[in-house]
Amino acid sequence: SISEGFLRSGTAVYLGATESMFTDLSQDLVTGRFWRYFPGPGSVGDSLHALKTDTVVLGAHWFHFKYYFNLYGDPKYGQP
Repeated sequence: SISEGFLRSGTAVYLGATESMFTDLSQDLVTGRFWRYFPGPGSVGDSLHALKTDTVVLGAHWFHFKYYFNLYGDPKYGQP
């Protein structure tokens, strides 16, 4: 898989989806929402957790994002 390839090449963390996501959702995530959390004050795992937690109030269409968008690698990366 592409995520395994990145990790084998020395990438510390890879974020990816295991399923296709809605186009509007992906656009919103990539152009703005994602960058409000990364880089965060803690680890990349903490930032992704905060992002997924905050999407609960955005509606049912974000439900799939929480389950299909995953972190591969070390979730403690970037921890102070």
